[in-house]
Amino acid sequence: MPNMGVGFASTSVFKRQNQFVINIPDITHAGNSSTRIYNKVLVEEKAARPKLSYKEIEVNHLIETIRFAGRPDWEPLRVTLYDIAQSNPAWKWITSNYYLTSTGNPNNLKVGYLGGASAGFKRNVQIFMIDSCGFALEAWNYINAYPVDVDWGQVDMSRSEVMRIEMTLRYDRAYWQPCNANIISTAYQYMFR
Repeated sequence: MPNMGVGFASTSVFKRQNQFVINIPDITHAGNSSTRIYNKVLVEEKAARPKLSYKEIEVNHLIETIRFAGRPDWEPLRVTLYDIAQSNPAWKWITSNYYLTSTGNPNNLKVGYLGGASAGFKRNVQIFMIDSCGFALEAWNYINAYPVDVDWGQVDMSRSEVMRIEMTLRYDRAYWQPCNANIISTAYQYMFR
């Protein structure tokens, strides 16, 4: 193909904000599989790649202050999901750590807290950036993510928008994976199953 005068753009793939797929086990996909049972899961609308800042360490040295990068501080991940599930996967996630049970009488609720060690509460989340053909370009992995804020949204008789669930997820750390055959295969499964 002749050079069309656009230089690097003729061989580059621009990542686009609307070309991604997210995997939150039991929220966007059934269990740890790549299966989407659309009446049991939530479908992604918005997410973000990680944001990192370092806490600075200041050291006074003679007449100047020298700074070093200290501990990394990962900003929480904000996710917006379409609420199309007949069940409530976000509520199930919350109740894997904090539960309310009713004995049939609303005035007699039992409340329990399982603590941070409850099995399945912290989950690994993946966001795949994909190209226009559906091939993964990269993967971001969020390790030990858990919800710190869940908003099931307001209801309003004067509006007809689709209901959404907004979640803020805190995680221990994140890392980037370049595109390879395994990433392409995994992202493809999450998109088309």
